[in-house]
Amino acid sequence: MTSRHNERTQARRHALREQHKRELEEAKRRQAAQLSAITTFDQRIARLEAAELEVAESVAEAVEVFGGRKEAAEALGLTSVQVRDYISAHEKTSSKLLSTELEKEPEQPSPNTRNGLSPDGMAITVSEQSAVAEKGQQEGLSTSWGAQGG
Repeated sequence: MTSRHNERTQARRHALREQHKRELEEAKRRQAAQLSAITTFDQRIARLEAAELEVAESVAEAVEVFGGRKEAAEALGLTSVQVRDYISAHEKTSSKLLSTELEKEPEQPSPNTRNGLSPDGMAITVSEQSAVAEKGQQEGLSTSWGAQGG
């Protein structure tokens, strides 16, 4: 009787493990499908936004070519409100691109730096150069910019 009970218990446990395993696999499959759907959506939204920016650029070009918003709207088959919105979007993206480009430009050394870099590559001021040069002279050392100090 005990062995029959143990066999039933083991069979029940095995069946529960299998069921749990199937449920887990199904959950993983569902999660992968959801992630795929979200990724696809995000990619298509990015393409849509890029296309909208290209249209805005084209409308801005049309306004220049046709000599005004009204003329461009008539030629493109758009309302004046749509042209205004595209021009506004184009101006916003142009200003963002310009500010991004300005951020990428390397910073100019400040006017109070001479060669601008210490031996370890860090920017230092003239007063810092003088202090380092004096300390170096006291210790009997020389620096490449020690003679330039303050």
